[in-house]
Amino acid sequence: SAIREIAECGERGLPFWYAGFYIRDCHRMSYKAAYRPFELLGPDGVWRAPPDDVAPRE
Repeated sequence: SAIREIAECGERGLPFWYAGFYIRDCHRMSYKAAYRPFELLGPDGVWRAPPDDVAPRE
């Protein structure tokens, strides 16, 4: 689970946890928007903070 992976990152001294791909319109991936802070990789290859309207879908 994500919580277990995040805990292991802390134990190993890793500065971040990579949650994998996030597709905004995919309901099954919507839980990933609940983990903050996070960044999105833009089409230009630059990591950016997400827009304010990115939120978990119900």
